[in-house]
Amino acid sequence: MNPRVKKIARNILFLLSIPMIIAAFVFAQSSTQKNVCKALHINIENNDLSFVTQKDIIDIVEKEGINPKNSFINAIDLGQLESALNENKWISESNAFIGADHSLNITINQKRPVIRIVEKDSSDYSYFLDTYANPIPVSNQYSPRLPVATTMNLTYTKKDLEIKSDLVALSNFIQQDSFWNAAISQINLRDDYQLELIPEIGNQVIILGNVDDLEDKLKRMFSFYKQGLHTVNWDLYDEFDLRFKGQIVCRNKRGDILSENPYDDKSKKLMATNLANAEKKVVTTPSIKQVVKSASVPIVKKPLVAKATAKQVEKSDPKKVTKEKKIEISKPKKIENNSTKKPQ
Repeated sequence: MNPRVKKIARNILFLLSIPMIIAAFVFAQSSTQKNVCKALHINIENNDLSFVTQKDIIDIVEKEGINPKNSFINAIDLGQLESALNENKWISESNAFIGADHSLNITINQKRPVIRIVEKDSSDYSYFLDTYANPIPVSNQYSPRLPVATTMNLTYTKKDLEIKSDLVALSNFIQQDSFWNAAISQINLRDDYQLELIPEIGNQVIILGNVDDLEDKLKRMFSFYKQGLHTVNWDLYDEFDLRFKGQIVCRNKRGDILSENPYDDKSKKLMATNLANAEKKVVTTPSIKQVVKSASVPIVKKPLVAKATAKQVEKSDPKKVTKEKKIEISKPKKIENNSTKKPQ
């Protein structure tokens, strides 16, 4: 073949290959762009809580080596990312997926606390309990307003787990009732596992015992607040006990005796003391026989003279009545005559 023809043919083939090379480059570039993550979308469903923020989620994603705008989609391990998110102390559930727009989407649920527990032995250590009585650590960046319960060290024994469940139930009831949510300042778990309520009203302690018949117990106490407030001196009592069905037992633990109980030794002594004091105040008058025996001079009894009425006198002696009347009338007349004679 003529060398000149070969050269022309080679140049034509080169010119034809340029568009093909450009098309292949564009296709490869577009395929690469489709496999790259373009954005990160974070959705916190219960955003009324602030244990976890969007910045916290971004930090976890970056620790997993994921660049939301430059990582290949195929290189993102969604299962590993969810496990890393669930390791957060305040995240209860997470879900990660790639959207149709090649974006990484993350949805999380935060753990919801119900009550705050403060241990008596260590005032610095506290934690929350969620709806299932599982512990949630406190956070430096967020502290929800919840009922506070002081307890001993509660472990994972059957008894302690039951107590935790009772505390959760009690806290839920208090928060759902507007009056008790404002009236109760603290819950106390005694060493004998009896529950006490510390109210904002007064200085008394409300002994609840347990959460059995909780609605009925607090209903009784609410009625007592409304009706007994005007009839009972609250300062005399230290405890209001709701453990007895259909009643409220009021106690004074300071030793004050509020009523005299004949079956109580302390009340008997109080009754004897009050009786002795009352006898000292009584002034006894001697009888007539005692006076006669002790007197050296004989006592002459004077007859008692009963005053007669005007009608009785008139019937017995009408002249005497008229005479007395004349005397009463004549006295002022003599005074008038004397007064008239002086000027003469």
